[in-house]
Amino acid sequence: MIRRKRFRDEVNFKALGAEFGTKVTAEVRHVMEDMANQMVEEMKSLVPVKTGALHDSIHWKWGKGKTIIIFLADAKNPKDGVAYGKLVEFDPRIMEPFMYPVLDANKEEWKRRIIEAVRKGAEDVGHS
Repeated sequence: MIRRKRFRDEVNFKALGAEFGTKVTAEVRHVMEDMANQMVEEMKSLVPVKTGALHDSIHWKWGKGKTIIIFLADAKNPKDGVAYGKLVEFDPRIMEPFMYPVLDANKEEWKRRIIEAVRKGAEDVGHS
């Protein structure tokens, strides 16, 4: 009886998995940062400007574990310290949204670019 050598004995799946995860994660994070920067600029182009404080406060940051992007507009009224980005975005008396229109408009592109990043990261692992 001839014994076949098991496939997993020939391939270090643990190392391959670690390399795959590292490369794909790097590609996806790069795309996420690029998209976030682009979207912040779009948000800034839509926000109403009176003093410029709200415009200047629009930014993004990584969420826990660098797996999500959080968009912020955290300008505060100097008189009472109230953050008013949410008011401008959601108050029916103001009705000048600047975040959600950008988020909605970029949803499909975001998905497409993440998928491309995963494919690119996987191809890079396959060619190394």
